Amino acid sequence: AECPASGLLTSLESVDNPRVGSVARTASARARAAAAIAARGGEAVRADCDHLRRAAADAVQRQTDMVFELSQLLDSEASAIAAVPQGPHHLWMDLSPFLDTVDDPESECDMWRTLRHTYGVLLVPGRLCGIQRPGWFRCSTSGVDEETLVAGLGRLGSYLRAQKLLHGRW
Repeated sequence: AECPASGLLTSLESVDNPRVGSVARTASARARAAAAIAARGGEAVRADCDHLRRAAADAVQRQTDMVFELSQLLDSEASAIAAVPQGPHHLWMDLSPFLDTVDDPESECDMWRTLRHTYGVLLVPGRLCGIQRPGWFRCSTSGVDEETLVAGLGRLGSYLRAQKLLHGRW
């Protein structure tokens, strides 16, 4: 019998984050070994397999919850429009209203540099992911613990509030 968590772990193996993929591959190998032993009648191993399935499902749920909280923060406090997440590992954000010059790719680069070097927030510019309109950024939550994500969101919010004050718009 195959461990019920194996499908979930297989999907986690392909995650864009090397740490998550590595952990998922290790867990997947252990789950396959546990399933092989369980097939031979080991009740204790079946319980371990169930525990692994629940732990993997809980990790995915926590990741999904963090993405939802991020989208709520952006919509309420920063007034940025977040695209509906298509998965639990990243979120698209439209920060174009906060660019110094709207629809200017160089202004997007300036924003990225300021976020990275001054605020310690690393986002992926949308142009690197096929989005041509300046101001879209991808925020990856994969492999990030809750405390780090909340701290980063606070720094992102500080930057966006500073942009509001600086430009007197929004």
